[in-house]
Amino acid sequence: MINPVKLLELQNVKKQFDQNHPRFQQFLQAAAAEGLCEGSIIGIKVVTPEGKQMCTNLKIQPSDLELMETIKDLVRK
Repeated sequence: MINPVKLLELQNVKKQFDQNHPRFQQFLQAAAAEGLCEGSIIGIKVVTPEGKQMCTNLKIQPSDLELMETIKDLVRK
């Protein structure tokens, strides 16, 4: 069972994240609308303030899609 207090904290953190990065949610919605599906590849790149770069990617699996749906359901409630 989900702790309601923790869920409230998560909602507040998400709100702050959305305020700090307003286009990120739009990006995720556009990617999902285009058909984020099994076999899609998500690339992630991090560049530190010192210029160090780290990159990776992940190939979407069926269980990843299930996780995304679960998270969406939690956010909607």
